[in-house]
Amino acid sequence: MSEHSALFAEQAYEMVKSGNKEKRINQINKNISHTGFKADENLSNRDILYLKNDDTKEVHIAHRGTDTTGTTKTKTDIRQDLNFALGKEAHDKATQKNVNRTNNLVKATPEGYKITMSSHSLGNVPMMESLKKKKHVRNRVSEAKSFNGAMSPFTDNKVSKAVEKDLKKKVTHHRVKEDLVSANNQNSIGKVVHHEQKDDKKKHKKIPKHLSNVFKSLDQLKAHGLHNFK
Repeated sequence: MSEHSALFAEQAYEMVKSGNKEKRINQINKNISHTGFKADENLSNRDILYLKNDDTKEVHIAHRGTDTTGTTKTKTDIRQDLNFALGKEAHDKATQKNVNRTNNLVKATPEGYKITMSSHSLGNVPMMESLKKKKHVRNRVSEAKSFNGAMSPFTDNKVSKAVEKDLKKKVTHHRVKEDLVSANNQNSIGKVVHHEQKDDKKKHKKIPKHLSNVFKSLDQLKAHGLHNFK
């Protein structure tokens, strides 16, 4: 299953596209039909995607990052971006809400099911906070992967030695060398794996206005994309 983590992280962005929820869930299930997983409409929302494979008894929880299409940017995303820049993301209301939701999703998962997680960009924040602060999440999740995960240089990563040891076994931060957003992941808890940048088939013609303060060139935006890990 771990080979599909980047694909699953990418599908979380489908939840903020146009159309009703049923339409978006159907598109996700079409996109991942070859994996054996299916999106749960009742347990998924615009921030967290809950995928389940009853045949293999696996569940995957994917955290969406900041949308880069320029069409679905919300005030909540903007507040999260600002708090991230200030190193206050752990105390952000939206982050706390998603940490609690992650905890509830893990609790709702049947015993005996393997749970894995993924995230991209700002989605790294609630994923890591839920692992650091929720013992039940940490105990049930066997693997977590972030892709170009955001981390502020001011983030407080203080945890007990026992928690740090546990997370180092479970968490892997995948990043493209040229990516700016994940540049501070060197200080994150978990392994860090570097990747070479790949050609982007879905070429951006320009930088979305709301991201122009982060990405100064199209090359920087491309370095941040999930296509680099698929």
